[in-house]
Amino acid sequence: MRGFYLEKKMTGNPKIWRYMDLTKFLAIIIQKELYFNRADNYEDIYEGELASGDKELLQSNPQLEIINQRDSTFINCWHENEVESAAMWKLYGNIDDAIAIETDLVRLRTSLPIRIEIRKVDYIDYDNNSIIRMCLERNHGLSVQDILAYKRKSFIHEQEYRAIYWKIPDSDELDEGMTWVHPKGINLSIDCSILIKKVHISPYASPLLESIINSILKKYDLAHIPVIKSQLYTRLN
Repeated sequence: MRGFYLEKKMTGNPKIWRYMDLTKFLAIIIQKELYFNRADNYEDIYEGELASGDKELLQSNPQLEIINQRDSTFINCWHENEVESAAMWKLYGNIDDAIAIETDLVRLRTSLPIRIEIRKVDYIDYDNNSIIRMCLERNHGLSVQDILAYKRKSFIHEQEYRAIYWKIPDSDELDEGMTWVHPKGINLSIDCSILIKKVHISPYASPLLESIINSILKKYDLAHIPVIKSQLYTRLN
C-alpha cells in the first residue's frame, strides 16, 4: 500500500529538493527506486549518534542503548527550500551534468510503498544537549527514528528533511548463525510520476543535457514532468 506513513509533528507541505549527478538521476528513473544510505555509512561520523549529554543517562539506564541502531536504519535526505540553492548546487551538483529533483512532502510520502517516517532535522549543540531528554520532552516517547532527527549545528545549511527506514530483516536474510549482514544501503521502490514535480538542470550544464533529460522522461512515460534549466547565473533583463 502506497502512502502509509508514521509522522510526528509535521505540518504544511514544504517544497523539498534532492541534488545529484546524472547517473543517480537515471538510476531513479530507470529502476524506479530511491537509495537509502545506512545511518552509520555517512561522512559525518556523528550521524545517528547520541550527544554528550546522553552519556550519563546511558550509564544509569543501559537499556536505552537499544535505540542506537545505526547499522539497521537507512536514510534518504532532502533539502528544504522555496527556491533552488546555489550552495546545494556547489555541494552536491557542481558538475556539468548535475540534476535536482523538486518535490514536496506530500509527494514524497505518497510515492513510497512502505512504512517510513519522514522527519525534519533539528540542528543542536552536541556538546551541551541530551537527545534522549529532548525526544522525551517533545514526543513523550523514544524511538530509533527520533535519534536520527538530530544533527550537529555545523550542518544547519542543509535544512534537511529525511525519510527514515528502520529495517527488520526477514528470515531469509539471516545467515546460518541467525545474524544479519547489514548492507551499506538499500533501494526502495517509488512511483516517479508521483514523486517528481519538476526536474532542474544545473546552471553549469550544456544545452544538450536538457534534450537528453526530456528524451529519457518521454521514454519512461514521464513526459508530463517539466524540465527547467537553471538561470541562477544568467542575467534575465
